[in-house]
Amino acid sequence: MSILSVCYTLILFVRSDIKTILLPVSLFTLITAGRPWDPVGAANASLWLLVHLLQFNFSNQLVALEEDICNKPYRPLPSRRITVETVDHLRIGAKFVCLVLSYGHGHKVFYTSSTLIVLCMLYNEADGARFVIARTILNAFGVSLYFMGTILVFDNHRDSHTTAVQAILVNAGVLATTLHAQDFRDIKGDLQSGRNTIPISQPILSRYSILVGLIFWAKVFNVQWSFGPIADGLFIFFSFWVGIRYCLLTSVRDDTLSYRWYNVCLEPSCPVLGKN
Repeated sequence: MSILSVCYTLILFVRSDIKTILLPVSLFTLITAGRPWDPVGAANASLWLLVHLLQFNFSNQLVALEEDICNKPYRPLPSRRITVETVDHLRIGAKFVCLVLSYGHGHKVFYTSSTLIVLCMLYNEADGARFVIARTILNAFGVSLYFMGTILVFDNHRDSHTTAVQAILVNAGVLATTLHAQDFRDIKGDLQSGRNTIPISQPILSRYSILVGLIFWAKVFNVQWSFGPIADGLFIFFSFWVGIRYCLLTSVRDDTLSYRWYNVCLEPSCPVLGKN
């Protein structure tokens, strides 16, 4: 395989995470980190995040191959761009790369990376993703650690900004209560693979919980980091609109579009932009 082909294959592994994790976390880091703009620091932080996303996806896409054939056929394994044996080797090697890379950024980053790897193994290799409560908790903690690790790398041994830490904790709450928004579009594949998700176990309640959760957290954001009355009102209205979409528009296409708006609605930098 050529270098371009290898790079394209790696991009396909994280394609679904670019808009939902890679770009939001990178933007969040630049806004909340306790240091001026630094292109080298930004590059190091983005590389750390990308390597850890690849580490997770190598494991996840090995165990979710049957689901991906239905829901995400463009991924490297279902599209046969790469073999299962190769991905299995990458899965193991990526964990060592993550630890070595993190060790060079200090003990806090190393501990964050180690915890992420353990959570990844619980989610994928230990089949935690098949259990609703475990899946929710692991998702919330895992994504929050992506935020924390990226900020620590960018800050380069400086103390992270208090606002950033507060925003990460609030985002953990958001993810723990509403992240099943990502599962509605994948119900067909999840049923085929035997994975139990909140939308499958609670098809009606899960949709209304998105509406309630988004409005609740929008209010929390506004109380903690006020945007001003007009912006606060627009934020709550937008959260209401996204939640209503989940309640009323239930096709796969609608759920896919709703999830995109969900990520816009809960862009992690939003509360920080309004800080005093």
